Amino acid sequence: MDVRIGIRALQTIVLAGSMIGTALAATLPLSFTTTNNGTSNITNGTGISTALSVPSSWNYGDTFFAQPNKLSGLSGPLPFSFYDDYKFSVASANLSSITSTIDLRNSFQINHLEVRLYSGTSVILGNPGPSLISAWSTPINVGPLTGTVDVLNTTLGIGNYLLEVRGDVTGQNGGSYAGVLNVGAVPVPASVWLLSSAIAGLGIIRRRAG
Repeated sequence: MDVRIGIRALQTIVLAGSMIGTALAATLPLSFTTTNNGTSNITNGTGISTALSVPSSWNYGDTFFAQPNKLSGLSGPLPFSFYDDYKFSVASANLSSITSTIDLRNSFQINHLEVRLYSGTSVILGNPGPSLISAWSTPINVGPLTGTVDVLNTTLGIGNYLLEVRGDVTGQNGGSYAGVLNVGAVPVPASVWLLSSAIAGLGIIRRRAG
C-alpha cells in the first residue's frame, strides 16, 4: 500500500510539473511582407522575432485594402500577389508541437492561400532547401465557407523559424486572412510514465527493505 501511494504521489508531482504555465493568447506580428508595387517586388518589415511560450496560442493574419499586383520572377505554377512571413523562435530545450489553422470565417477574397514553415532568420521566397520543415499546404480558395482548416502540424526544437503565407488577393477592394498558431509540449509516451513509476516503486521498496 505504501508503494502504491508513493507511485501516485510521484505521478501527481510529475504531471503537475508538466502542466505548469498558462496558455497565452497573443498576436504573432507580421515580420516581413512581399508585394508588388507595379514595377518591382518589394519586401519590407520589422524583422522582429517573437519568442513563443509553451503552451501558447498566437493569432496571425493580414488585411489588404486594395488588390496587389502579381509578384514577378517567382517559380511556381500559379501567380501570387503576396508572401507574408511571421518570424518566431523556440527557446525550450524540449521539442514543441506546432499546429496551425486558417479561420475561414475571418478570411475572404483570397485564392490559393498556402502556408509553409522553414528554419532561419531570412525570408526565402524560392526553395528553402534543407531549411524547409513543412512544404506548402494544400491551397485554400477562401469563399462562403465556415470553420477552420489545418495547414500545419509538426514538432520543433530550439531555433528560429518563419511561418510563411502566400496567396492571390482577388477582391478589387482587397482581402484578408486569419489563422491561429498553437504551441504545446510534445506528450511524453505512456511507456516513459510506466518506466518512471516502476523505478520509483523499486526505490521505495529498497528503502523499506533496508
